[in-house]
Amino acid sequence: MAATGTDAITLITRDHREMERLFEEMRTDVERRPELVRTLGAMLIAHSRAEEEHVYPEVAKAAPQEADEVEHSKEEHEEAERILHQLEQTDPASDEFESVLDELVGAVEHHVQEEESEVLPALAEAVGQKRLRELGKIFKERRAQEMTAYEAESTRLTPAPRQSEETARGRRTSAAGSGRKGSTRQKEPAGSAKGAPAQREPSRDELYEKARELGVEGRSKMTKDELAAAVSGGRRRR
Repeated sequence: MAATGTDAITLITRDHREMERLFEEMRTDVERRPELVRTLGAMLIAHSRAEEEHVYPEVAKAAPQEADEVEHSKEEHEEAERILHQLEQTDPASDEFESVLDELVGAVEHHVQEEESEVLPALAEAVGQKRLRELGKIFKERRAQEMTAYEAESTRLTPAPRQSEETARGRRTSAAGSGRKGSTRQKEPAGSAKGAPAQREPSRDELYEKARELGVEGRSKMTKDELAAAVSGGRRRR
């Protein structure tokens, strides 16, 4: 992929690297986590909106063979935003924060790997540098608008999350106390035969990847059960 510094692909991959840097800072700098989460949130939301409104439609139009991947990328955006919202509501100093952060990092890294290996190369091959620069300008402007809106909303709502975090900490303390009292009973379901199969069941994302490998058509619109049936039966759906 040729890079000019202002084309859409360069700007998108630059955002990816910046998000990776923010993840690393969040892991090591506990004191700055609230600030870093706000920065990450603004970037992730703005990046996703700009891609979905301007870049993905261009990919679907110029490289129709990537239409399923474009739809899948949108679903991955939704999943990342769901986890981000959970992270925003979590006490930055808690073990739970570490767990939710790991989940978000995994979701974003998976999305980035697919986008940079499939979607963006397809766009680069389908359109010229002039169009990539035009898309870059549009992407940058839309991204800036979304970041401004997100930061303004985040500032307006700052007091509310702090109050809810204090309440949540109190609830976690109570839950921890009650959990110790009933620890003997709680261990039985975890090791039961009834609970084990659910943990081994593949996720929709795993089924989607298998369907992609098999060349199943229309996979982005399938439910988890439909993907499982298509993968199991080796069918090709439209």
